[in-house]
Amino acid sequence: MASSRLFSGFPELANQILQYHKDDFSTLFSCTLVNRSLCRITVPLLWENPFIITTRNYNFFKVYLQRLNNNDLMELGNVGIHIIPLNTLFNYPSFLKCLNILSLKIQIERWTREYSNFNSSFAWSRVKLIYKLLFKIITNEATLHTFEIMLVEPRIVSCFNNSFVLFYQRTDFIRSVKNLKLIISHFDMNTDALLTLLSFKCNSIKNLRIEFNKKLNKSNESNRVMLEKFSSDIINSHLNRITFDSNINHNLSLLKDSCSNNLRSIAFLRIDFSKINNFKEIMEHLNGLEFIDIMKCIIDSNFSQQLISINKQFKLRTLYIDDIYEIDSLKLLLQNFGNGLRNVIIGRKINDEMDQELLELMINFCKNIEYFNLEEFDKQSIRTVCDLIKNVGESLCHLSINCNCNTILYQDDENIRNSSELLQELGPVLPNRLEYFNLNLSINPVEFENFLVKSNDTFINDLMIENKLHENSILPQIKEHLMKNKRIKNISFDEGELSLFSRRNEVKEFKSHDICVFSGVELRIRNDRLLYD
Repeated sequence: MASSRLFSGFPELANQILQYHKDDFSTLFSCTLVNRSLCRITVPLLWENPFIITTRNYNFFKVYLQRLNNNDLMELGNVGIHIIPLNTLFNYPSFLKCLNILSLKIQIERWTREYSNFNSSFAWSRVKLIYKLLFKIITNEATLHTFEIMLVEPRIVSCFNNSFVLFYQRTDFIRSVKNLKLIISHFDMNTDALLTLLSFKCNSIKNLRIEFNKKLNKSNESNRVMLEKFSSDIINSHLNRITFDSNINHNLSLLKDSCSNNLRSIAFLRIDFSKINNFKEIMEHLNGLEFIDIMKCIIDSNFSQQLISINKQFKLRTLYIDDIYEIDSLKLLLQNFGNGLRNVIIGRKINDEMDQELLELMINFCKNIEYFNLEEFDKQSIRTVCDLIKNVGESLCHLSINCNCNTILYQDDENIRNSSELLQELGPVLPNRLEYFNLNLSINPVEFENFLVKSNDTFINDLMIENKLHENSILPQIKEHLMKNKRIKNISFDEGELSLFSRRNEVKEFKSHDICVFSGVELRIRNDRLLYD
């Protein structure tokens, strides 16, 4: 009797613990083998979002396609894909909670390329058919919490339009969507129907991000009206978070009439604040506001003064600086909000003096940075950057030093020297643990080995390295100091023609040390979600 009471709460407790390992597929898979109870708890987590799994095992497609009727299976057989029906323990498609329609297409393309009966003469028709049949299964059996619609290139538009009738006929699968992302590059009849459908059926959205190509608003007045109506409908629901993008021509005044007590977080992306004079007045209506994220916006002193004078308790959580227009306006923001700042991205280089002053301001006022991304640096800023990292200390968990230079420039002696000096200064100041570490530099093996020795106490969950200097590979140093010592959990590594993800034997070697190999795009997307979700 006592033991029964002791284990009565086991499923709930185990589920809470396993939530912390949602992205750790190997650990979750191991849990399915422990016992029946843990298997039942773990399997739904493993199958919440199978289409972003970055291993080369695409068996989940065959598992999904087994749910098709005989006519659909015959149609697949006609294009060379033969699915043998099997009895499965679970209805796996019913566990799907997150769907990105672009990721779905990409994974189908990869699977068909690796399929043994692949015939290039009808490759694209095969992809479209599989996409449509998978969509049929998803709309019949899944209930999504996160839905990302990214109509950004012709082929994904073609796939989505080919499946849209299924989407329109079976809308129950989106009734519980809480996180909605819309990124659309062009309008057609289906886009109109899609926005109308989402407005009426998605009544539970808490987190909304919309991005439209800026040409959409200029090309057709009806498009602009439709977008504004859709935005208004969603804003006036029970949103917790919204992202405002300049390309949508959002009228910020819509926030005055929104459910102001529900909205906790607002992200502003590419907004010219120098043209907004009533920002304070609008923000005063948001009684529940806790966080503001400012990304790639034009900031002037007038905006900074308005933000500071808002009579609400909120934090500036994210500051993405793509250009510096007035250093004094940034100084005002950092003096007043720097202590609460968590995410900092410094984009393309402006000029040495302003960059240096900005970094020094952050050292003085920003003590709790968790996410730091530096996209360009020079010799003068190396010491200050490392001082900032040292000053932040163990709060830092996401570090990216990713210079946006072309390969030829990376071969310059100056870039090689700067990369070497950065590694020399960076090694001793890294925190004991980093969730994500991205290096995009010109790295020679000797300097890299010295860096690894100096940072010997640092464990890195996700390591992403792109080495532009590939005369002598640094892969041996990665294996010796990181793989064998198990200082990393996941890795993406590109060096010239070498992509670790594309080399099966290397992938197996890392896997034998319990380290997963990812492609660069997949590892970057997985970590960049921190900024937008």
